[in-house]
Amino acid sequence: MNNKIKNKKTIVYSIGILFIVALLVIVVAVFPFKSKILTSEEVFNDVDFSSKNADVNGYYMNFKDANKEYLKELQLSDEEKLAVIKAIENSSFERIPRTDTSLKEYDYIVYITLNKLYELNLDSTQKILVFTNEYDNDSDHLYYKISNDSDLFEILEDAF
Repeated sequence: MNNKIKNKKTIVYSIGILFIVALLVIVVAVFPFKSKILTSEEVFNDVDFSSKNADVNGYYMNFKDANKEYLKELQLSDEEKLAVIKAIENSSFERIPRTDTSLKEYDYIVYITLNKLYELNLDSTQKILVFTNEYDNDSDHLYYKISNDSDLFEILEDAF
């Protein structure tokens, strides 16, 4: 009789384990885990990186050194403008909550014109991108950590 009880317990445990494994398989199959890493197409609404009227301009902002000019226009050649667009297109992003970073912490304000205008604030130290106006991404102040900048900040640093 004692063996029958042990066999029943073993069967119940086996069925329980099979049930849990089956439930995990169903959850994984039905609710795939979404990666937090986003492509530029996912971040920039309705973007057309092959737009014929592409343009890039902007400013380097230096609020840290009071002895220097705090706002310098980026001097980008047509080739460098295309490199900035390619770097953004090839970058990876992660959506983050709003940071406590003030405007003085951002190094660049960049205007990218493709099929529409995108106004971006960029922090090269923390590699943060912020959409700053509603017209650029259908919502203001979306914050993204740039996980792969594709040399974006090196290109911008050479341009002021």
